[in-house]
Amino acid sequence: MFRYFRNKTRGYVVTLRFSLLSIFISLFVTMMLVLFSLFYFHMQGILLQAGLLLMEKDSHAIMHELDLQLQPVASTSEVSANNIREHIVDPKNETELMRYLMHVLKQLPLTYAVYWGGTTGDFYYARREPQGKFMMAIVNRHGATPTNTYFYLDKHHHELKRIVVPLDYDPRSRLWFQLALAKKKTIWTDAYIYSDAPLQLGITVATPVFQSKQAIGVFGIDVRLDALNNYLSGQVSNQHSEIFIVDKTGRVVVPPAFIKSVLLPIQNYELKNVRNLDKPWVEQAFDEYIKNPRTFFAFENTGKDYLASFTPIPILADNGWLLGIVDQAADFTKALHKTELMYVSLVLAVFIIGIVLILYLVTRIVTPIKKLVKETEKIKMFNLEGTEHVESRIKEVIEISDAIYSMKMGLRSFQKYVPASLVRQLIRAGEDVRIGGKKEELAIFFSDIKDFTAITEKTDSNQLMKQVCDYLDTFSHIIIMDNGTIDKFIGDAIMAFWGAPMAVKHPCEHAAHAALHCMQQLKILNEKWTKEDKPNFATRIGLHYGVAIVGNLGSSERLNYTVLGDAVNIASRLVNANKLYSTSILVSESVYDKIKNTFVLRIVDKVTLKGKAESVTIYELLAETKDQLTFDIDAYQQQYIEAFSAYQQQKWATAIKLFGNCLTIYSEDTLAPVFIHRCHEFVTHPPIKDWDGIWHSIEK
Repeated sequence: MFRYFRNKTRGYVVTLRFSLLSIFISLFVTMMLVLFSLFYFHMQGILLQAGLLLMEKDSHAIMHELDLQLQPVASTSEVSANNIREHIVDPKNETELMRYLMHVLKQLPLTYAVYWGGTTGDFYYARREPQGKFMMAIVNRHGATPTNTYFYLDKHHHELKRIVVPLDYDPRSRLWFQLALAKKKTIWTDAYIYSDAPLQLGITVATPVFQSKQAIGVFGIDVRLDALNNYLSGQVSNQHSEIFIVDKTGRVVVPPAFIKSVLLPIQNYELKNVRNLDKPWVEQAFDEYIKNPRTFFAFENTGKDYLASFTPIPILADNGWLLGIVDQAADFTKALHKTELMYVSLVLAVFIIGIVLILYLVTRIVTPIKKLVKETEKIKMFNLEGTEHVESRIKEVIEISDAIYSMKMGLRSFQKYVPASLVRQLIRAGEDVRIGGKKEELAIFFSDIKDFTAITEKTDSNQLMKQVCDYLDTFSHIIIMDNGTIDKFIGDAIMAFWGAPMAVKHPCEHAAHAALHCMQQLKILNEKWTKEDKPNFATRIGLHYGVAIVGNLGSSERLNYTVLGDAVNIASRLVNANKLYSTSILVSESVYDKIKNTFVLRIVDKVTLKGKAESVTIYELLAETKDQLTFDIDAYQQQYIEAFSAYQQQKWATAIKLFGNCLTIYSEDTLAPVFIHRCHEFVTHPPIKDWDGIWHSIEK
């Protein structure tokens, strides 16, 4: 039935207005579905809030239990410090003090060690050992001979062994001792590695003792973090719950149950960062908290909803420690989700149908418009290839397509009179079509055909015109492919430049490459013309690099994008200088300086061009690489430079001999014979007395 309907309406087109109305109607229907969906997501929000309330309850309960575990430790430290201050416990009585330390150690389950450090350097220490055993240490500095003694006791406090070691411990150098005295109150240290083996990670609560405003020592209690970890692990209530303690920099102080160790490779002694855990939802929860600190919040990770809580631990507030809890929201809302599944399925089905309908309608409208946009972009870049019409059933689109087709046909005829490559470059550069110009550094290219006037007298005009067009088309294509701009054709001559309207990196290299490529292609053309019994062309090229004025020149009726200036004249005169030396490509010194390391050139002469007071050195461009030459350029250059030096010093016989050596190396050389002839002339007709070795007035 659909195919029948499509066949009936094949020739029917609709307006863009009708198409847009169809889209809006579809969007309206879809919007109704979205409103229904919003109701569902609102319910999801309520469920998440319920979950957050339950998490808040759990968090407060765990925080209360944690406080019940840590507060007695801090209180005991303060009470013990007060006992010493009030002389209830005498720190100078070793037996009484050690008995007291052991008593405190047994009363606090989380405690790892209890100790007293005096300002005199005395230190009394009691610690739990594996299998219920104990260890005590006494550092006594107030006797005649300072001692450091370790006592190892069984679980009944019977001495097992006693070890006297060198005196190497001073409590006054420890951070817990210094912080407590500096702050003059009970402090909790940051997590650190206890100095005695085996290495244990923990924290210390320390309380200073002052008598008559004088510090006499610090009472400290160590709490191992693995003890806190074991306690928190027992508080997990849900399957996916993670409970941990982390500071605000992200260091995991007490890890969640799935972390076996908080230590990196042991030589570093550093806490792991929460961002280095292998459970990304915990990392994301912490990042969410840092970006927007909230005690309780919800977030999503890999398609799952999570609830998180980060609550400062009051007793450890100075350390910036947080109690973190992260759990899947499904642990709290699992039962309610089953009830809503049927509604979700229904809404999802309707939503998918609506999306498919909208995509279909939008595609029908957007696709032809996109094709039209591509066509206009091609026209913008003066790319007028292709004659295809854009197919559509929208009336306005068809009318625009017909107009674009007609415009392309008209412009295609017009581009025969305007260089398409120049138009594209002006468009890319954003050049405004108005009279005026600006100074730019350009590489300028001039070429003409040798003895072209004589060729015109011997060749049929129609044949010659086609032959010249082939020649110009080949050279133009090479110049354009090398990012050059064709300025104009002056009969058989070509003027081009690099550096405008688009900036070009290494313009002289592009110009040199184009010149050599033109010569290579000319050989191919001449071979073809020889077979067709047509005259061959010999081309002469001049290249110069300098500042010129580039822009639009002409009248209100017709403009020409061209270059003006002395740099143009120099390039033109270099073309004609080829006549004097029977060379093909001459370049100025400014071009030579730019390309001498990437192309093969040879010095030609030092000359003054017509209209120029200063002399310039000119060079011949030979090839891109030395292996493209048929002679040893290095040996030739050595002989030529010596010969040219002798020539400038008016040592005619030496110069003639050395130029002869050049001919021996390169028998087809055209330069050496020129200078040999000059030397013979100067022998019979010497130059003026103050001759500077410069050849003057090369004509344009």
